[in-house]
Amino acid sequence: MERKRLTFNEYEVAHEHFYRVLWLQLTLRCPLSCKHCSVFSSPKRAEALTQEEIIRAIDGFAALESADIVCLTGGEPFASEHLGSTLEYIRRKELRSYIITAAHWASTMDTARSALRQLQPISLMSISADRFHEPWVPVESVLNAARVALELGIEVNIATTSDPAGHDYLRKLHHALEPIRERISVYDTPLHEVGRSSEEHFQGTDTQLSAPCPFLGAPVVTADGSVCACCTPAETNLISQTRRGKEHALRLGTLRGADGNPIPAARERVQSDPLLAAIQNLGPRWVFERAVQAGILSSNSVSKPKKICDFCAPLTRDPHVAQQLRTILSEGDAAVMVAFASGASRRRRSLSQTLP
Repeated sequence: MERKRLTFNEYEVAHEHFYRVLWLQLTLRCPLSCKHCSVFSSPKRAEALTQEEIIRAIDGFAALESADIVCLTGGEPFASEHLGSTLEYIRRKELRSYIITAAHWASTMDTARSALRQLQPISLMSISADRFHEPWVPVESVLNAARVALELGIEVNIATTSDPAGHDYLRKLHHALEPIRERISVYDTPLHEVGRSSEEHFQGTDTQLSAPCPFLGAPVVTADGSVCACCTPAETNLISQTRRGKEHALRLGTLRGADGNPIPAARERVQSDPLLAAIQNLGPRWVFERAVQAGILSSNSVSKPKKICDFCAPLTRDPHVAQQLRTILSEGDAAVMVAFASGASRRRRSLSQTLP
């Protein structure tokens, strides 16, 4: 079976459509300890999905008519003992694979070839590269990984970070990539104050505050087996690392000790839960304003918001608040607006199934 091609632009389009993308956090172990790591990865982290959990997640996703891309992340996916078998199983299910790596394994062209040749097929590889990775991964390793991937027919994306202090690194990186620049994509990722980034007090990047949530259509399975509606690290960290996460409104199930397959059930819950439907189709800020009007939350519950996720957190982390919101969003004008927005989204989703 031939490799299924996937460009980064195609991935971005797919990610905007309901349940075309599944994220698997294979492990939280990473040989790096970057100061800006959003999920606190390090060589000391041991959390990881088992082979059985990985297969179960992919089976559930593949059963959906919308299934297209499985994204493998971490930690460092190359630190997972199941990476090779996972890629092979993705191919067997006729899905496309997208892997995110720091390319620490590419210190030379030979080591890069050795690593990638035994891991085919990979549809798209994104290499994280910024000043925070550089103490462990020099620019030369990024270039080695990209060159070998291109040799093997793997699409390549370089993911940099919008960081005011990183201009010198970026100039060096772009200079090194110049010989292959026309054959790769480069995507600048906003730096948010999440994980160790917040502990180090790095300044995050402002984003749009009023919009439907673009993330609830791409579920994440975290390294502890939790199925999350949201792919933002602030919420997946909370869901997977604290007991309170078991009551988080964005926690849709678990791969551990549960009956049935939680992936199809997760999709149905996002569609049927009035709170999640409102967040997805009308936006967290819209729901937050209704919560303030109803006296469920104070307007001071969100201070100096920088992104729509800041409005979502108080809506979903407290189970009592979440249940009150489900009630008011199921009644009157609010229910009509949620139903209308959800219906419009479903029509867009049905059209998306015809996308290449």
